[in-house]
Amino acid sequence: YAEAARQMRELFQRRWDKALIDVASTNVPSAYQLDLTGITDKTLGYDNMLSALQKWGDEQANVALIAVHSDVYFDILRKKDLNGLPLVSAPSRGPDGYRPAQWAGATVVMSDKCSKTFVSGTTYNYESYLLKEKSLAIWANGDVSIDTDKDILADAQVVASHHYFAAHRYLRVPGSAKSPAVKVKSQITF
Repeated sequence: YAEAARQMRELFQRRWDKALIDVASTNVPSAYQLDLTGITDKTLGYDNMLSALQKWGDEQANVALIAVHSDVYFDILRKKDLNGLPLVSAPSRGPDGYRPAQWAGATVVMSDKCSKTFVSGTTYNYESYLLKEKSLAIWANGDVSIDTDKDILADAQVVASHHYFAAHRYLRVPGSAKSPAVKVKSQITF
């Protein structure tokens, strides 16, 4: 039962992950989008991260999350400053528990639910999202209903689960007149 419960939690977590990224990516005003694919440095490096943060102007507080595809995640983990030090702190396990990667004061999360589009050869375009605190919400019904039955044709026991939820991105967060999301389109060639 413990393994089944773990797998169900992971399933719901992945589904919520997809739903939140889907709502984060929709209806981002054009003033809060940054397309790096037409410039020389097409990756999400330090200067381009500053350009993305600049979209919020003087409202730099409460940047909580940077959601990126795994290819972008490992690309930014490889980036170093002139002294050879990493720009992004790698995730770690310490005495206080797990610490996710950090960049520009925000937590970096990796999800292959972030858009990856084939361009040509070994080149792909990616969408990443910078999000402010309280910009996303998920409402869940609280209880998961699990039903079991016997499939007489397959001579097997079947399990079905039902979990109802809704994901939402706010147009603004308290104390701000600006979009709580910035969408960045970058490009990586392998």
